[in-house]
Amino acid sequence: TDRAFLQSAAEGLLEPTEVEALLPQGKERKHRWTAADLPLIDEAAAQVRETPEGYSHVVVDEAQDLSPMQWRMVKRRMRGASLTILGDLAQRTSPWAPDDWRSVVQFLGVAEKAEIAELGLGYRITKPVSKFACRLLPEIAPTITAPTSLREGDPVQVVPIGSVQELIEMARAKPGD
Repeated sequence: TDRAFLQSAAEGLLEPTEVEALLPQGKERKHRWTAADLPLIDEAAAQVRETPEGYSHVVVDEAQDLSPMQWRMVKRRMRGASLTILGDLAQRTSPWAPDDWRSVVQFLGVAEKAEIAELGLGYRITKPVSKFACRLLPEIAPTITAPTSLREGDPVQVVPIGSVQELIEMARAKPGD
C-alpha cells in the first residue's frame, strides 16, 4: 500500500499504470493487506524469486480450513521437514475444507510417510455437551469418531424461545430464577 516502496520494487518489471492498479483507490488508500491476501502474495513471490528457506519442522494448527493456496505455502516451506498438522474436520467451515487428512498429506507429497492419528479424548467440553453436539457427527463428519470427554458437567437443557425479546429476558435473569 506504499506507493514509493511499490514503485521501487516494481522498477523495470511493471509499467506505472500497472503499479497504480495494485494500489487501493480513493478512500481505500488506508487499506492493508489481509490474511486472505497472504497466500496470493506468497505465490507471486515464489514465481519471481527463489523458494523460501525450508524449516526442520512445520506445525500447522487449526488446519481444517486452510485453502489450497495456504497448503501451497506450507508445502514450499517444508522441504525435507517433518510436519505436524492439527485440526478438527468436524469444525471445518470453508467450502475448500478437506474431507479427510489423507488428501492433504497426498497433496503435500508425504502420504507414504504420514501417520494420521485421531485424538479420541476431549479436554475442553463436558460430557453432556459433547454427547449433545456429537449427535450431529453422522451428518457433518461421518468419518469422524466422537471423542470421549473427560470433564463432568451439568446436563444440557434445550429451552425453546418465542422471540428475541424472550431470549434477552432469559439472558438477564439471575441464576436460579
